[in-house]
Amino acid sequence: MTTRSSTLPILITKDDFFDAFLEAFNIAMTQNNVQAGFRATSLVPLDPKAVLSQLDPKPMTPSPPNTRPRTA
Repeated sequence: MTTRSSTLPILITKDDFFDAFLEAFNIAMTQNNVQAGFRATSLVPLDPKAVLSQLDPKPMTPSPPNTRPRTA
């Protein structure tokens, strides 16, 4: 893929895009990065408290049932 130092839009082909994507994907998708992502979201090791502690639940009073009279 050719790189330019210009402010003009750069047009790339689908093949060029795929080559660049594949290179970036292979660099980013390492075992360490994947494991760090799971740790950061508290998925592994499983720690529900880590996720739940970030929530701000607000109790809601349920709405009363609809009591409008029916017409025949």
